[in-house]
Amino acid sequence: MESGLSHDESYTLSDIYIHRADAAKPPDEVVDLIGEMQIDYASRMQKLRKNNNMSVYVRRTIDYIYDHLHEHLTMELFS
Repeated sequence: MESGLSHDESYTLSDIYIHRADAAKPPDEVVDLIGEMQIDYASRMQKLRKNNNMSVYVRRTIDYIYDHLHEHLTMELFS
């Protein structure tokens, strides 16, 4: 996929998580692994997006938005 993880990295991650899923015994261990996989993949994608050719100010703004996504923002906060 354009702007995504490389094929090598994707297949390696897939293999790692498949082996871990095969070794998981109780169902809740598999559920925990699914959550870990989602967070791992999302974190890797976020790092890729940050390494894009954006200015430091745009990256800081994006980070601020993600860090405060569920807060009520007002203009008074920025003055």
